[in-house]
Amino acid sequence: MHQIIRVLVFANDKEEALSNAGEVLDNLCENNRVFDYYSLFTDEDSTEVSGKGRWGDLPEAVLASSKEGKKLIEDGINYTKKEFIDNLKKIKRMIKKFSMEDLFNERSNKSTKNDKFDLSMFKHWLYLAGMYQGTAIWLYDQNGDGIKDAGYLKNVLDKWECNYDKNEKNPDIDKDVWVVPADVHC
Repeated sequence: MHQIIRVLVFANDKEEALSNAGEVLDNLCENNRVFDYYSLFTDEDSTEVSGKGRWGDLPEAVLASSKEGKKLIEDGINYTKKEFIDNLKKIKRMIKKFSMEDLFNERSNKSTKNDKFDLSMFKHWLYLAGMYQGTAIWLYDQNGDGIKDAGYLKNVLDKWECNYDKNEKNPDIDKDVWVVPADVHC
């Protein structure tokens, strides 16, 4: 499965943004850890099955404050939220229908062949709803951590200024926030 994730990095220019995002993505793909592989939307990284060849033209890297950057970020957080809500709805229906014992054992006398719920999926949906990295997360920060909610996203866009007091200089304060889209395979 392919999906487009977005990596938010602090950088002085586009080249530095691509380099920083490449390090994040290398780490996310190292030893098939989170994703199998990635392609950026640069001419040299695209193939017929990934990057521009699969999705068409997307920017290589854009400032988060630009119209295109804001759209990429908005789409990423919306996809992450949708994944969370879809999984939570499935979880809630399962909790209403089955006992905790049934859910733990992944079987029930109530379940039939016509039942649209496969009890073995319950723990998988829990896993997806609680993911910090992987297919349910569409935005990542410069450390490779998944951006799961609006508060975390705000902290990244503010360059974690909340972590520094008046006497301490944020090393990223003079850098820009860049958005680097990447086609990942999982």
